[in-house]
Amino acid sequence: MKCRTLTSISFLLLTALLAIVLTGCPFAPTPLLVVDKTSVTVPENATGTFQLKLSSVPTSYVTVNVARLSGDSDITVQSGASLTFTPANWSLNQTVTLTAAHDADSTNGTATLQCSASGLESVDLTATEADDDTSSAEGETSTNPVLVTFPDPALDAAIRTAIGIPSGPIHNTDLVGKGFTSLDASYEGISNLAGIEYCTDLTHLDLLGNQISDISGLSELTGLTELFLYNNQISDISGLLGLTGLTGLVLQSNQISDISGLLGLTGNDLA
Repeated sequence: MKCRTLTSISFLLLTALLAIVLTGCPFAPTPLLVVDKTSVTVPENATGTFQLKLSSVPTSYVTVNVARLSGDSDITVQSGASLTFTPANWSLNQTVTLTAAHDADSTNGTATLQCSASGLESVDLTATEADDDTSSAEGETSTNPVLVTFPDPALDAAIRTAIGIPSGPIHNTDLVGKGFTSLDASYEGISNLAGIEYCTDLTHLDLLGNQISDISGLSELTGLTELFLYNNQISDISGLLGLTGLTGLVLQSNQISDISGLLGLTGNDLA
């Protein structure tokens, strides 16, 4: 009887050990998210990285999501927004790559990034943009060339044609002081105006028949006197508030319901 009892106990212990091996120990500590740094510097128009792993073996697959929680919207997750850790790779660092889009200011923007996974404590870190625009002394204008990119290929092609630079980098010094005062980019399929804020010598801009919805970048073009935006997808015209020199403006065939963006415009040909 004693031998049979010992055999039964041994069988139960063996079964329990096998269950632990197959499913993970039920008393194992909950893993923590471990980052190799709590702050990351991201050069403008370039990338910065940090690494992430778990503190202990998980009982099942863990999906970690990385996203901007708040702060500068120029800073985004380029790769590594979703990482999977398993009982086999939990201790191996995985890389998250951040990028900072080019902007027109010289401020080093910051953003808070959050790493999160279901059932685990989230981890936040700070990303700081290293701006590539050099601040000038008070009352002076910076003479350091700034690289300008136009993410929309159709806009990029139209501007290259207008300024006579078919390929290679474009700098802000190529766009101002060179007689680039007029741009006709109508019916080109343009949807993104990013970069046009550097074309500050423009007085005439024709963007008829495109797919543009965001015109906030036009607010920097205070020298504009004629602007044609007929037949786009525009609903917010607040970007026009500062363009007080406009004497010709065409906005028909858009999705505009609030015309407060036209306040202060005194031109005689606004439609």
